[in-house]
Amino acid sequence: MNEQRTMTLLTVVAVVVWLIGLGWSVLTFRQLHAAGDQLHRRESALASMRALEAESLHYAAARARVRAESGQLAVPNDLAVAQLPGARTDEARMRRASLGEGWTQLTQDLVFDDVSIAGAMKLADVLESQRPPWRLAAVEIRALPHAPGIGQVAFTVTAIQAEP
Repeated sequence: MNEQRTMTLLTVVAVVVWLIGLGWSVLTFRQLHAAGDQLHRRESALASMRALEAESLHYAAARARVRAESGQLAVPNDLAVAQLPGARTDEARMRRASLGEGWTQLTQDLVFDDVSIAGAMKLADVLESQRPPWRLAAVEIRALPHAPGIGQVAFTVTAIQAEP
């Protein structure tokens, strides 16, 4: 009888140990599945951070390039006078707006009365070729009814400059 009790006790202990092992395995499987999901989320977050880092490096290089070119800004009014000989700029005011963190946006309006529209289009091409630092932001052309090919032309150019 003693042997039978021992066998029953050993069987019960074996079943309990087996159930504990089975429970442990199920718990471990669930944790493994959750850890796999977490690992995939972290991999995707890391890929996003790497893309943001590459973009940040690209912008840092662009800022450095603009900062280096800031001291060499050609004045759009001088370009206009060279491109349209004899034309007089009626308005050539330069506006400055602080962009913060050491940067300033420059905006210049160039308005010409009674100029050749073809010559003004050549000037538009020259102004647009100054990118960077200058960007041709707007062009307004008003033809004069009494003179074909002649009109009033207004250009707006902008640039970003590092503050000294």
